[in-house]
Amino acid sequence: MLNSLRAGNYANLYLDLAQSAYIGQPLSFPDLIADHPVRIDYSKARKHHRKQHLRLGRKGDPVVYLQPDTAGTNVGADGFQAFVVTPVADIKGATEAYFVVQGSQSMNPSSPDWSSNNIPFAIDRSTPAQTVSALLAWRAAVKAQPQIQTWNFSGHSLGTMVIASMLAKITVQERRLLGHTVLFNGPDISLTLTAPEIAQLQGITLDGKLHYYVSSRDMISAYHREHDRGIGDVDYIAAPTDRQRHPSIAAHAFDQYIVARDGQIELNNSSENIRYGRTLAHVVDHVFRDVGSGKQIVSDRFAQINRSVKPILTRKTAVPKVNLTDQSQSAPGGKK
Repeated sequence: MLNSLRAGNYANLYLDLAQSAYIGQPLSFPDLIADHPVRIDYSKARKHHRKQHLRLGRKGDPVVYLQPDTAGTNVGADGFQAFVVTPVADIKGATEAYFVVQGSQSMNPSSPDWSSNNIPFAIDRSTPAQTVSALLAWRAAVKAQPQIQTWNFSGHSLGTMVIASMLAKITVQERRLLGHTVLFNGPDISLTLTAPEIAQLQGITLDGKLHYYVSSRDMISAYHREHDRGIGDVDYIAAPTDRQRHPSIAAHAFDQYIVARDGQIELNNSSENIRYGRTLAHVVDHVFRDVGSGKQIVSDRFAQINRSVKPILTRKTAVPKVNLTDQSQSAPGGKK
């Protein structure tokens, strides 16, 4: 299980929603979903998981309602699972909703999350298979609830890939329903898109409606981020792993986020931190390119691919030092 938000953090609704999409996390949607709206009160104290210190709820934290699965958002053969969340219990009275897509639930390379989505995406540059399911589920929800005029999206890891891919394929009319899309620890997906699809995501970005938060030491969100391609406003978070010389799978977890009292996520958009992230992206991209072209013989087990990355990243020339004192200033949209 991904490490959860740490004790001492405050609420950021999009981040809390992305975490709740996973089984076993505090206020887990898969664990709580029922045949009726379920009240999700983020001010309630989180349960502790083993020795992890999870974020405790605070007075004034958001209260939302997890809606029943009525639109095919349950787990499919491709591993897809999403959740519809609203600010009010009666969905018929809601004019705004959140569509939250679950990321990879396990690290098992034979699971559908990996065999049909992550591995083909990384090696073959294929659109995640869950994109089709996501589009069908969201369109069914839109049709069933025409009174909802604003749809927001949130997801982590694979969830970001699915959401971005589906938004690249929506119609002009559907685009008018978009609120804010906030994605965490996701790679750049432009290699899987057509030119018109890239242009659509760039347009959504210019509208201020597509935002990514990534960690410089995260090998997963580093994929294809060597250059800024205009897909999403991308911010690097101020993560505890920024102090490490080498990248780590730990950088992909929720406990890397620091959320202030006003809900803003602490950032480290220093030139050195961004340079580290782009250097890591360069290395990761070359490894996957060699795997896909057959120049490097690696099985489809992600763990083995991961081991092929690490030796390259230990080279001193590939890991510039990071100065954590160079922080970005306050900015709108839950950023600091």
